[in-house]
Amino acid sequence: DWSSDVCSSDLQHIELKIIGEFNKAEEIVNENGIWWYYDVSGLTEDNLNVIFNKDGVQTADISAAGVLDSGVVYYAINSAFKCTSSTVETKPSYTKVAGTVRVFVQTPSDMESVILYYWYEGSNSPDWPGTPMTKVE
Repeated sequence: DWSSDVCSSDLQHIELKIIGEFNKAEEIVNENGIWWYYDVSGLTEDNLNVIFNKDGVQTADISAAGVLDSGVVYYAINSAFKCTSSTVETKPSYTKVAGTVRVFVQTPSDMESVILYYWYEGSNSPDWPGTPMTKVE
């Protein structure tokens, strides 16, 4: 399967790319899902990119550019690691810290962990597969 997801932090630009063809992605709804987070610090430019992964399964490369001003971004993934921006109304709160972006992801309730790999220009990115995210309690 050569299809790949394009997951954007812009709710107006959620698309699924399938062999050069663009279609609207289905909304991912994780009933009673689990929220996870990780703080990416040291950003001076608004060029963050992320990948969520676990046990050899991963999302496509996700551009989170445009989130430095707000300091927070919310995603949702399903068990097959398809990704969309989260449209859930009740999201964890976050108070902005300069130079830091808190990356939240909501997973199905049976997912026991998720790993975040990230990079941005000038970053000291973690080694692959990345850094375990913290469960929101």
